[in-house]
Amino acid sequence: MDRRPANSTDLALWEQRHRHSLPADLKSFYLTTDGLTVTWKLECNKASLSSLGRIHINSLSDLKRLRGTPRSRDASCLQASLADIDLSDDDCNDGERERSQRPHFDHRSDLFELDTCEPYGVVVLAYGSVESAAPCIWFLDRSLQWHWLADSFGAYFRLSVLHLGLPEWQNLFTPTGISPAGKKWFYLFAPERLRLDESTTATGSDKEQGLAATPSVRLDVERLNKTRAIVTTTTTTEIQERSKSRPLTTGASQKPFTAGIGGKPKAVTASRSATSAGPTRKI
Repeated sequence: MDRRPANSTDLALWEQRHRHSLPADLKSFYLTTDGLTVTWKLECNKASLSSLGRIHINSLSDLKRLRGTPRSRDASCLQASLADIDLSDDDCNDGERERSQRPHFDHRSDLFELDTCEPYGVVVLAYGSVESAAPCIWFLDRSLQWHWLADSFGAYFRLSVLHLGLPEWQNLFTPTGISPAGKKWFYLFAPERLRLDESTTATGSDKEQGLAATPSVRLDVERLNKTRAIVTTTTTTEIQERSKSRPLTTGASQKPFTAGIGGKPKAVTASRSATSAGPTRKI
């Protein structure tokens, strides 16, 4: 859809009204085009389906506060809003990064709708409580759970192009993932994206199984020393018993093999006579 660009006066009025400065990349986007909607569809057997892919960015006039949130930080506490169900940081089960930067429905955050991707959720430009911090892009699903998407508008826009605007692509950044109906479109048009998630999940599960299957081994030094002493005593006793049970015979001939010249074995016969004073060798 062809749209005219916004002017600098409109941007200044928006910033004055909402008491926030738009990020530089989002300003450049609105100075190029006031919003964007790109759709594409699939034709199969001369029958065209409804729009399959969709990349949408709200216009500057539609960049409004998230519906259901207080309109200002000075809103009355008696006004019903999503802030009534907001969770504290202690109740959040996300990682340390998401716990510290997770948006809130109350006065701690200012939330603006960047893309209403119904019926899956809404993409939000979230300003934190720190005025100097740059806003981030978050996805709010239907269960009112927050999921981080990108640190800047430019990174989010590249993500939307990378995913071809396929249905439910924002759900790939959630623990539940996309539905089986959405997966078939990804297997058809963006199979590498699903392989990336599958390989990451498989690697994480293998590591968890490997850590769980590896037993912890402790070396008991005292037990090892006792085992060595028992083995040494047993070996010495067996040698003594074998020497006692083997009788000494006289006149017995033994034929050991010794290495001769050229590596060929040479038989040496040694005999001891009971009456002779010294050994007699025959080669």
